[in-house]
Amino acid sequence: MIKGTKHTQETINKMKIAHKNDKPNKSSFKKGCKGTWFGKKFSEEHKENMSESRKGKHYSPNTEFKINQLKGSHNFNWNNGVYNHEGYINILYRSHPKAKKNGYIARSRLVVEKEINRFLEQEESVHHINENKKDDCPKNLLAFASESAHQRFHHNPHNVKPREIIFDGRYLI
Repeated sequence: MIKGTKHTQETINKMKIAHKNDKPNKSSFKKGCKGTWFGKKFSEEHKENMSESRKGKHYSPNTEFKINQLKGSHNFNWNNGVYNHEGYINILYRSHPKAKKNGYIARSRLVVEKEINRFLEQEESVHHINENKKDDCPKNLLAFASESAHQRFHHNPHNVKPREIIFDGRYLI
């Protein structure tokens, strides 16, 4: 559009229809609905301004107490640092260099790391031979150099090169 010209009424109506869902309404606050900001990219300057606006703001002492009361072993869901995510057992191990942001790491990865005496890299993956995700004994685990090798093993176990297998529990005594 050329600077200084105005939109026609027809164009304005089209824009209103196209952007009618951009304004937050009561339905956008329902569980599972995403806000109007979802998917938008913010400039670094805008991110900095948002960060600055939150600085110095704190919860009330009562709210702080409630939040801290629900952390770690005080939470009613606490299970001694062990939880099941999609069938995989995860262990709380905050000092592990490959732990997720929440401090947990898959138990199967820890078992393989202990067997090979080194940390697994992010791209290296672990496979459960008997397909039971909770069975993390060393004899049931295979470690692959890449997710690609892991997927090829699923489709055809003979299609994986020996150098792509980091650890093979099938050969343990």
